[in-house]
Amino acid sequence: MLGGVRPRIAWLLAVSRLYAADGLHGHRLQFIDELKARGVSADASRVSRWESGAQAVNAKVIDAYEQVLDIPRGSLATVAEGLSRSLDPDAPPLQLSPADPSELHAALDELFETINASEHDGQHWNALVNKLTRHENVYLAPKTWAEISDLLIAELARSVSLGYIRRYEALRMLIRHPVSQRYAMRSLGVFVTRPSAQVVAQPLTLLQEVPDQAASQLVLRLLSSESSGLKRGSAWVAASKLARHQFDEDALDQLEAFAVYMWRDPDQSGFELDAVDLIARLPRERTERVLAALRHDRRTKGLERSVRSGEIVSYEHSRRVSKTIAARAQAETPTPYRVEPDAMLVRLVREALFHTHKERRNQASLLLGASPFADAVGRACMDVVDLEDEVIAVRALTLMIYVAPKLERDRLMKWSLQDSRPTVRSRAMMVLAQLPDWLDADEEDAVVNTMSTSMEPAIHYGALYLLGMHGARSLARLETDGDDYQRETAHWWRTLGPAIHDPVH
Repeated sequence: MLGGVRPRIAWLLAVSRLYAADGLHGHRLQFIDELKARGVSADASRVSRWESGAQAVNAKVIDAYEQVLDIPRGSLATVAEGLSRSLDPDAPPLQLSPADPSELHAALDELFETINASEHDGQHWNALVNKLTRHENVYLAPKTWAEISDLLIAELARSVSLGYIRRYEALRMLIRHPVSQRYAMRSLGVFVTRPSAQVVAQPLTLLQEVPDQAASQLVLRLLSSESSGLKRGSAWVAASKLARHQFDEDALDQLEAFAVYMWRDPDQSGFELDAVDLIARLPRERTERVLAALRHDRRTKGLERSVRSGEIVSYEHSRRVSKTIAARAQAETPTPYRVEPDAMLVRLVREALFHTHKERRNQASLLLGASPFADAVGRACMDVVDLEDEVIAVRALTLMIYVAPKLERDRLMKWSLQDSRPTVRSRAMMVLAQLPDWLDADEEDAVVNTMSTSMEPAIHYGALYLLGMHGARSLARLETDGDDYQRETAHWWRTLGPAIHDPVH
């Protein structure tokens, strides 16, 4: 029951009310009155059904929750929409658009004016694309469709937190729509195949929304790319498309062979999780064949355990770490009422950290990031980095990317510059890149120096990502004086621009 989409949306609504910052809506009676004042038909029984998952909620209910609880508009709805699209792709859309043509046209005019004036955020994008793709009689010139797709993908690559989620869901709507799909696909292809592009995996995951054979063949071609970013992103997409049964038998033959290659190739260090995801998502008889082919590999025991259990670490580790983080997060998140240990919170933390399916980890992390537990989960993860081995530390840092804004900056900087584990240093820099407080001149110099004195590709990637997201002045110097990789990547970031942090309103 906890694994389904509806219980997760119900949980998000329930904890958002119980742990609301104002503390006024823990009791349902006042909350129900405020829902009614916003035109929602509600009573105690209905709220109970919504928050237990016994009854599905529509867009109007979620919008009313956001208003009453004074939560940034679209933050619950966008996460719920994304969860439904990823884990239940055939579910009906949660968001609604006005049906009256004059109202629609007026809303579109206002949204286009706001975006053209660069006065927009992710919610404007979400509203615009929602209106463009939810009505049969909306016409745009091909050039306009292309411009929307180009700008939206470029903004997605440097957006943070809620701003990223809003733009991703807007792009998801574009790429699913029969008219805008070809423009979104073209923009996506051009963006991710630039040799210097540093952010490709997340945009590539949008291909899971396109079930046709052309998209599947594109994913197969990208799996053979020399670019590690394209390879990792396309492996994520391939696993997601496998879960949605979007490949024919010929494609499955290629994926089965590629999974064996990806696991065996000594030059593919760091791709083990991607290989596990692919192997576990193959049809059962193919999974068993891959495991048999790898039986004599010294790492096969760990691979088999992960495929059978659905987790990338042992049961003992995943249970202990996830329960510790969840218990601390719940204890540190104030509520006016005594509550029982939250089983869904434990489940989501465990999935976000250790599930073998990357899309499942991603969706659990997004849900945690939208919940009132986000800050406390991030703080608990910080302690894990110091206490656990490298694999678990990296998993904790990856989750912290989704809950970064209020993390301890000094500790992140220390890990970025001084930790003995290269993957920890790289991932810490990626978390640091999400923070709104940018690097000062001394910190920039320290990041450039740690990159210049390291032979580890992961540290080079993390350092340039951090410098790019923070709009570092040192990018101009690297663009002229760095090595080939540094020059090309610095130029890409200077063309793209620094991180986008949507205002909270």
